[in-house]
Amino acid sequence: MPKSTRGGTAAGGRPRLHAPSTPPRTNASRPVRRARLSAAPKLERVAWLEIEGLLVAAHRRLQQQFSRVAKMSSRDADGLAEAGAQLVHSLRSHFEVKTGTVYPVLYDTLPDTSLILEAEIEIEVASELIGRLEGLKPFDERYQPTINILGALIERHLEQERVCLFAAARRAQPSFARRMPEVRACFARNASVSADAVSASPALTEGSVGPAAPRRRTSAARVSRPPVGSRESGFLG
Repeated sequence: MPKSTRGGTAAGGRPRLHAPSTPPRTNASRPVRRARLSAAPKLERVAWLEIEGLLVAAHRRLQQQFSRVAKMSSRDADGLAEAGAQLVHSLRSHFEVKTGTVYPVLYDTLPDTSLILEAEIEIEVASELIGRLEGLKPFDERYQPTINILGALIERHLEQERVCLFAAARRAQPSFARRMPEVRACFARNASVSADAVSASPALTEGSVGPAAPRRRTSAARVSRPPVGSRESGFLG
């Protein structure tokens, strides 16, 4: 029976019995396995994700404060003055956490620091606007528009941080793991400042979480009121 020459001829002109169905596996064709992250990068990533969550929570508190102050009327000068002072205090505390705790570490980590520079410039402009706000009286016609412009600037600042700066820091994995007790303490102080701002005035506590729920009418008034046309209420009711 003739031997199969499917694989052609081997070296020396002799027919090859059986050619391999697949080429020999070399080191170049082996699948490349992703290297596992060491313990340090994992800890740094977890630490930054926690900081990111703390920043987002602080952003939401500031947005709630701006929303409440914007709904207040200038007729209530005392309440508006107290609300504005608490908002200014919360903003300055929030800026101090960023410029004194978060941004310095990001400067040493991110290859492109333009995002941090933009954030710092926005904070400087907001601080100047806060100074102008403190020089105004609540019944001044420029008081509420100044708060609105400040709120738009802060909203743009927070949005740029969430979209751009947080994503860049997530890729770079800044070294916060060893400094987390200090960072948590700074954010806890900032949260307490915001909580004091909410509970300081009755005008601020109303509708502090989401839209105010509609008030339900009590049935006591309906029961105590006599029916129209009865002897107790008179025929005219």
